[in-house]
Amino acid sequence: MTGFDVVQRQIWDSQSFRALPEDERTLFLYLLFNKHRTSFGYYVLDDAYAAADLQWPVERVRACWPHLIQSGMVKRDETNRLVLLLNCLRFNPPANPNVAKHWAERLGTLPPSPLLADLFEASDKYLLEGWQKSWLNGFRNPLPNPSQRVTQTLPDTSAKGIPNNNPNPNHN
Repeated sequence: MTGFDVVQRQIWDSQSFRALPEDERTLFLYLLFNKHRTSFGYYVLDDAYAAADLQWPVERVRACWPHLIQSGMVKRDETNRLVLLLNCLRFNPPANPNVAKHWAERLGTLPPSPLLADLFEASDKYLLEGWQKSWLNGFRNPLPNPSQRVTQTLPDTSAKGIPNNNPNPNHN
C-alpha cells in the first residue's frame, strides 16, 4: 500500500478515543499507522505482529482487544486474524476510480470473514459516489465458487409428453 493515509487530528477530541486506557490508545494508534494496514482499514493482523512492532509481550496486545472492540472503533475476526477500523472509510474514501480498483484487488487477497458485512455497512454509510462503492460490488454478491458442485435433481420430463431428443434411444 502507499506510504501514507489520512488520519484526522480530531482523534484527540474523540470521546471514544479519550476514554480508552493508555495501552488501548497506543494499540489503536498502531492500528491506524502500522505497515500491515490497508487504506480501507480492513486487513490481516496477527497479535504477534503487533507485539513485535510495539515491543510488547503478546499478552499485553491481547489484553487490549476487549476495550477496543467495546469502544465501537474497531471490530476483529480473531479466527481469521482480521481487523476492521470502523470509521476508516469516513476519513479515507478512495480518491479516484483507480484507487477503488486497487482496493478491490487487495480485498480479494484477504480471507473471507463475517466482518465483510461491517465493511459493506461502513461503505454504505460513508461513501457517497457510486464509483467509491463499486470496489465492493463483486464481494457483496459473489459469484458461485466453481470448485463447489451444485447438485439438483431435475424432474423426469419424458413422462410428460416431452420428446426425448436423444439420438440413441437406448441411452437416456
